[in-house]
Amino acid sequence: SEIGLIGKKIGQKKEFLSSKRMMILEELKEKGISDKNILDAIKKVPRELFVNKISIQRAYENIPLPIDCEQTISQPYVVAYMIDCLKLKKKDTVL
Repeated sequence: SEIGLIGKKIGQKKEFLSSKRMMILEELKEKGISDKNILDAIKKVPRELFVNKISIQRAYENIPLPIDCEQTISQPYVVAYMIDCLKLKKKDTVL
């Protein structure tokens, strides 16, 4: 049925993005990001929700991607590196 086919495609897309998410985590570790909290946050936050529809397939590549208002979302390594440089503690609050 058409509904079954749509469900299958959605499942395949989620599996693809999950696989890509795991690959970027490994790449970040190779580049020296070792803070478990940072890696967990990147693993949990679905980057594909923040990019344009045309960029969803590339959401977990280590590149900046276009978002609204002619801006870009930084590449995952840059985000992880900046957060790591902050050396945040449990009590810290960040906006």
